[in-house]
Amino acid sequence: MKKNYYGTEIDLDDFIKIYEPYQTEMTKREFSQILEITQTRYDALMYYGKRIKIFEPTYEEIRKKIIDEVKKIMVKEMITEDEFLKLYESYREIISQNQLADILGIYIKGDGRKYKINLKKQGIDRVKYLLSFESRRYSKSELDKMCKENGITLYDILENIYKPYLNKHKYRIIEELLGKSEIYIGKCMIPTEFQEKYSEKLLNMANLKSKRYASRFKQYSNYEDIASEALMYVLYNKGDIVMNTNNDEEALERIGAYLNNCIKYKYLLSSHINRSISLDKEVNGKVKRTRYEVIKSKPLYVEKESFDSDDSIIQEMQSLYDNGLNNTEATDLIMQKYGLKKEELLDILKKELLKRRIIKQDYNGNFYLGEEI
Repeated sequence: MKKNYYGTEIDLDDFIKIYEPYQTEMTKREFSQILEITQTRYDALMYYGKRIKIFEPTYEEIRKKIIDEVKKIMVKEMITEDEFLKLYESYREIISQNQLADILGIYIKGDGRKYKINLKKQGIDRVKYLLSFESRRYSKSELDKMCKENGITLYDILENIYKPYLNKHKYRIIEELLGKSEIYIGKCMIPTEFQEKYSEKLLNMANLKSKRYASRFKQYSNYEDIASEALMYVLYNKGDIVMNTNNDEEALERIGAYLNNCIKYKYLLSSHINRSISLDKEVNGKVKRTRYEVIKSKPLYVEKESFDSDDSIIQEMQSLYDNGLNNTEATDLIMQKYGLKKEELLDILKKELLKRRIIKQDYNGNFYLGEEI
């Protein structure tokens, strides 16, 4: 049945005609599930008289088809907005403009410029998304296959994973991992025996690094709290560092490098936060409530920095999350650093959610959670 009706558009009359031979065996809704019709599209067909497609190709099938076709027809790496819109005409019935731009690894801003097609970036994003489902040891052959199916190499994905941190050791780590038969990828707790063996050393390491940044940023009062928060985050999330190293000394060195970045980001953030102090005064033994004064630290970034692409913003956001910042802290730092308005940052993040299929967009520009559109 799927072969005969793949991607066919039907109305309610068509559905009834197809369903008729099976009506004694199952309900209409049960039959619609065989036709791979979601609940939302089923309601649109049954109650609102809408035409829908059955056995609609999945986004993954569409993505691979478009990439193969684009590789054949696009002999150059740059594409203008007009060329993009012309290319989109071939796919407008199955995907949105945002989805096509995502597949090509570009972000059309409507300013008439040329954009570089980056299928490699799209492949890396796809593999990272697949790896995000499960933290575990992956065999090298398993990773090689996953990367090959998405047009990249294992080196590409490892370079991307280690891009936000550990810069001093990054390329040495990548070369070592490429030589292993198994690689642990994902977040997990540092093994208990390692924590117990080096607990004092790790605590001293965190406090020392925090003291140095406290001196640099002139924030001495909470250096122990920052050290403790950073260390707890590393202990509970960066077990992959220990699992992917050959000895304890090497693991400690890399944990120290990661811990350093984690503490640095926390001080960077605190340098931007507005602090309120009470100016209440005690008069004749009673507190006289006066007013509050807002104290703002001197901005770390006097001039707003520019960024290469939206992807670099996503990478930096991920780096902030990896270093223990929550969503509010990370977005505050990014907006201040790059001079972005909240709406501008939300637009970038929305594009990422579309890419990961956490939300979906219909042809009218409306957004929905999950698969049901």
